[in-house]
Amino acid sequence: MDTKAIITEYLERRYSLAHKGIHLNANTLLQEQKVVDSVGMVELISFVEETFGIEVPEEEISPANFGTISRLVSYVEGKQK
Repeated sequence: MDTKAIITEYLERRYSLAHKGIHLNANTLLQEQKVVDSVGMVELISFVEETFGIEVPEEEISPANFGTISRLVSYVEGKQK
């Protein structure tokens, strides 16, 4: 499974998005469209660190890196290089 699919599946399963009527795409604004709240963002960061074997420094936690699935995929893949 690719990075995008892993992250999307996690979000859909963890937050029961289908039951909430939320349909994710690569550009869904995760916090603005209430996919995740602040606690959910912490959980997402932990998931990313554990799943992809990377460390996310606090200063890199921003909408530029975690605002959408697309940005998150770019961030994760950039950290893995």
